[in-house]
Amino acid sequence: MPKKQMTNRQIVDTLREIALYLRAQDVAFKPQAYEVAAEGIASLETELSALYHECGKKCIDDIPGVGTSIAEKIEELLTTGKLDYFEQLQKKFPFDMMAL
Repeated sequence: MPKKQMTNRQIVDTLREIALYLRAQDVAFKPQAYEVAAEGIASLETELSALYHECGKKCIDDIPGVGTSIAEKIEELLTTGKLDYFEQLQKKFPFDMMAL
């Protein structure tokens, strides 16, 4: 059974939640980078998983506001359906950050 593809909405929500976790830790600059990347993906008219299937990481790199580090994290989400970095942040904050 093939694994379910991540939707743009799921990727955007993950990036926005990472931004919230980083803000809670008082990290400078990174939260805004994740929010800008999330906006870039939210503005896509095509599912990123389909674009990635067509042209790989280059399609991620071409999204305005997505830098190398975040592109690698998006690629991990697209290829595995999860993100280790996100899971580590969730362990530090064992509550629903998006509900706040």
